[in-house]
Amino acid sequence: MNVALTPGAEGLDILGGHAAFLGLDSPLTHAVGIGVNGAVTAAAMDQLERFYSERDCPTVIEFCPLADPALFDLLRDRRYRIVEFQNVLVANLPPTPMAAPAHVRPAGQDEWISVVTRGFLGSENLPIEAHDIARPLAQYAARYVVDLEGEAAGGGAMWITDEVAWMFADGTRHAFRGRGVQTALIQRRLQDAVLTGAKFAFAATAPNSQSQANYIRGGFRVLYTKLGMSNQA
Repeated sequence: MNVALTPGAEGLDILGGHAAFLGLDSPLTHAVGIGVNGAVTAAAMDQLERFYSERDCPTVIEFCPLADPALFDLLRDRRYRIVEFQNVLVANLPPTPMAAPAHVRPAGQDEWISVVTRGFLGSENLPIEAHDIARPLAQYAARYVVDLEGEAAGGGAMWITDEVAWMFADGTRHAFRGRGVQTALIQRRLQDAVLTGAKFAFAATAPNSQSQANYIRGGFRVLYTKLGMSNQA
């Protein structure tokens, strides 16, 4: 996603990765890829932390175990704490598409945002701020919803770049959970990924979650575990 095209968004290329700011409450406000493509220095970490402190928010870094080991030392010395674990999963895609459920369809931005935010937050009554947080995701992704009983029961999204499909933002409304909504979304996105020429698909889930189980049944395997680390006290 190009955050520069998102109103109010700001970004910084640093330490071989990217720091994004899309608002104080956005789950996309964090740094990714730090230390994966080069050495990590204390001076560059100072610059990264200033980027976020000038915007009155903590520095949150997705720590990848493949990063420069110096990053771990700096995070420890600066008293970062773990705020999240996520497993990154990967699937090798077949050369021909598989069948996908017919009740999964592309969705417009507003419908997708409404369905996915209700799925994520588990409530049918959401403040407008929840829609604003999801909008940057909707702008640059392929969006899907699943229809059940005449309603949009859940949704998910996908980006494809350099023959790699990233699947994310899966959300199922509470009343429709346990009915195969996410499984259908996985199957449809895998089908479309193959049709576009993608060779691999990736997703990230909470460890030992139902989402992880659904992706593993869909042909994914755990590649590595990443940490969300923050300098917020």
